[in-house]
Amino acid sequence: MFQKTKYGAFKYWSLEDCLKKSKDIIDEATIENLKYLIGVRHEIEHSMTKKIDFNFTSKFQSCCLNFNEYIKKFFGEVNGVDDHLVLGLQFSEFSLFQLSTDSLQSNLCNENILSFIRDFEADMSENLYRDAHYAYRVFFEKKLVNHKGQADEVITFRQSNEYEKGSDVYIKEINIDKTVEVEKKKYLPNQIVSLMNKDGYEKFTIHQHTLLWKEKNAKDHNKNYGCQIATNWYWYENWFDFVRKYCEKKYI
Repeated sequence: MFQKTKYGAFKYWSLEDCLKKSKDIIDEATIENLKYLIGVRHEIEHSMTKKIDFNFTSKFQSCCLNFNEYIKKFFGEVNGVDDHLVLGLQFSEFSLFQLSTDSLQSNLCNENILSFIRDFEADMSENLYRDAHYAYRVFFEKKLVNHKGQADEVITFRQSNEYEKGSDVYIKEINIDKTVEVEKKKYLPNQIVSLMNKDGYEKFTIHQHTLLWKEKNAKDHNKNYGCQIATNWYWYENWFDFVRKYCEKKYI
């Protein structure tokens, strides 16, 4: 039996009501993505705001991909929209201002929106927060081909450790909503030597490590092998991997 208003109009379920009954057919991250966007919509529905789209692009992107995924899952591959709506184009370049955490607060003029975001994600598990169904985040680089006639893709996907200083554009994954940047793992020189010794390369010493990084000029910032913090130099994971390969060849 259908519920009606006192004037006879049928009452329909809202999307929020549907989500409460969808846990067995839609994954949790997709549900949380929709609840997040619904919550933001409620907060700005009757408010005057500045342009805020950029601050929620990761959630918008996930929502689009989720929609296409479940359309095909429920109604068949033939009904997917990915063959017709492949890539969205924008008419402005990314700026450092847009990529900064401060831009979120400057664009959101209402404190209630910020409060909603903080409360919504405060108790969310790390796995759910990083799930691509909840927020879709990628690296990409600006790239031009070297010769005429070559295919030229606007976006080239890369692993984070492939970044080299001097690239035209580099977008680093950051937890914008949580204002916590993803930190690279770092090693002191004696830690690298100790780990190599534990792996069986006992002849590798701190002296040999010093000779190696000097030979390779590894502290050149353009090589992105490490960084200076206060008076100490810390090595990144890619230098640790380089040293391991060196030991594997030298101490066979």
